[in-house]
Amino acid sequence: MSKSAECIYCGELFDPTAGEGDHVLSAQLFGLFEGEKRFRGLCKACNNKIGRLEQGAIRGSHLGFYRFLVRPKPGRPNKSGCLIPRGISRATQPKFTVESDGRTQLIELNDEHPECGVLVDQLELYDDKGNHDQVRLYSGMGVERLRSEIQSSRVKHPTTWIVNSSQSLSAEFLSLVSQVLTASKTEELEGVDPGIYEGYTSAVFSVTKDFFRVLAKIAFHYYLVHNPRSFKGDESGFEHLRRFILDGTGDVEELFKTSGPQFQTPFVRTPSGAFCPKFWCHILAAAEEKGSIVAYLQFYLGPGSIPDPHYITLGRSDSRLVLPNPAFGHVYEVEQDRSDNYKYAGKVYELSMTRLS
Repeated sequence: MSKSAECIYCGELFDPTAGEGDHVLSAQLFGLFEGEKRFRGLCKACNNKIGRLEQGAIRGSHLGFYRFLVRPKPGRPNKSGCLIPRGISRATQPKFTVESDGRTQLIELNDEHPECGVLVDQLELYDDKGNHDQVRLYSGMGVERLRSEIQSSRVKHPTTWIVNSSQSLSAEFLSLVSQVLTASKTEELEGVDPGIYEGYTSAVFSVTKDFFRVLAKIAFHYYLVHNPRSFKGDESGFEHLRRFILDGTGDVEELFKTSGPQFQTPFVRTPSGAFCPKFWCHILAAAEEKGSIVAYLQFYLGPGSIPDPHYITLGRSDSRLVLPNPAFGHVYEVEQDRSDNYKYAGKVYELSMTRLS
């Protein structure tokens, strides 16, 4: 085997022609895109290490949730065997709720029908300051576990609580809750008939530093496969970024807060509304100004969806050569209407980016 290149992260020699290379956008998280350029400057070991970070983004972040809703092809399940984001270690589990009749209730997502959620057995907590929270109940749940869940919630001293469960488990849950919370009076509320109801839903996600390492990797590898200066990524100006991606060394705030170039895309929010694309897509861009190299990431734009972009400072260029076009961008368009034997989620197109001073 020919070992003719050094990995930009660990410095080990490897064969850059072996394997598929790194997908700038993870195929598991975003799908495969026809016309994408792949980064071939890292060895298999470092690629696998970064790939494990991307698995975490699927399982625990809002990007995993968008993936669940949009279902880009191939839309393969994550390691838990489903498409629904389940959360990762060191981060709070994703929380999905629905508001109905003045109450906020826990739901779980339906893997087969992403537009539907199912109410779960739960304890609703309310205090006299207007705070509310929910604790999921399980058959066989112990008193100490429930007490611990309440102590870690936003409502540690509830003045009103509601046991919301299936009829078959209501007696078990009432007995459990009564051993932890004391009620001055009890009231049986009217039940809800089985059926499908509409409600305002929300989702809350908690991410770790690893999530930002995934974003930094996407931005870095995107820039390297498109940059006009032919940077390979092992230059000294990117050293801090390489350490952050591979080992988590460095400060998130320093990388994700920039005073460098800003961008304007065709899809924006305005005082009178928002200009949304009619299709789902991702926008990636990069530019340099006064030696500062900045990347722009915006994922899962679509009908009614204009997520906030991420600006990431990649590094610095000491070159005195002034580029005639210092900004470039691409749109990764997700094609919803596609044949079953079409292996790509969509295509990549060059996008004209406007850099704002």
